[in-house]
Amino acid sequence: MAETGLEVVYWIVFALYLTFLALAGYYAKKKTKTLEDFMVASRKIGPLLLGLSFGVTYFSAVMIVGGGVQSWLWGLGVLWIASIDVLVGVFLVFVLFGSRTRVLGKHFNSMTVPQFLAKRYNDSKVQTFTSIIILVFETVYLVSIYMGLSILMSVLMPGEEFAYLVAVILCGIITIFYLNVGGSHGAIFTDAAESLIMFIGVILIFIAGIIAVGGISGLLNGLAIIEQSQGMKEG
Repeated sequence: MAETGLEVVYWIVFALYLTFLALAGYYAKKKTKTLEDFMVASRKIGPLLLGLSFGVTYFSAVMIVGGGVQSWLWGLGVLWIASIDVLVGVFLVFVLFGSRTRVLGKHFNSMTVPQFLAKRYNDSKVQTFTSIIILVFETVYLVSIYMGLSILMSVLMPGEEFAYLVAVILCGIITIFYLNVGGSHGAIFTDAAESLIMFIGVILIFIAGIIAVGGISGLLNGLAIIEQSQGMKEG
């Protein structure tokens, strides 16, 4: 009975979240009047909201679902990957290229990366090439995101093989709605809310995990043992 009640709570929270996404898309529609509004949110998004949106998009299921698993499978060595990812892939990219890219994007009146590169180098082939690259690798990224969603859906639907299909259909429909209706404004609004949810969730997971493994020392010892065992297997 307790498990059934908990599953009901999960479904209620999940339904409320999807409803919020849909309403955010509808609200963002009011701010979307031109193509520039739709594509780049009128170029009026501040660094805080932009940073939150980037963080949620960049990490998402990779950090919440996959990162913890890989860390537990491979040990302390994964910390180097995470550190480099945050320092180089996030911090340095914004510090070195963020403001310059924003200024140049406005100067060339470009609303996508392929369009920006094509105008910067005055070559339409660059736009075609980068568009194909983004299409291919963003598709791969999207698949990984929905794999993370399917894992989360398996909590709501334990033992069901079609959890992935349900995740794709439900979340896909809502995502398509708020992105096509609200454009960049819809994405920014929802990402800001998601960042708060992710922050609270990560903190709670961290606290619960630390308690479960016996504190920081227990965590480090456990990861060290895992790393040693992986080294022995490879040897």
